[in-house]
Amino acid sequence: MLVSGASNQDIAEVLVVATSTVKHHVSNILSKLDVTNRTQAIARARALGLLSSAPLTEGVLARGRSIRQI
Repeated sequence: MLVSGASNQDIAEVLVVATSTVKHHVSNILSKLDVTNRTQAIARARALGLLSSAPLTEGVLARGRSIRQI
């Protein structure tokens, strides 16, 4: 969901968790990848082969939008 540009609130709503939980996990991801922001995290994860280049195709809804719109 980070790759698609979803906000912490969007992610929390899709996963049915608190926004603070998402913030905590995103912070852990940034730390483990040794980066300071989401853009750097995505670039590092791609460089390490942790992300596929395939687009998201599942239609999970959040606030009336599909995951592709988040």
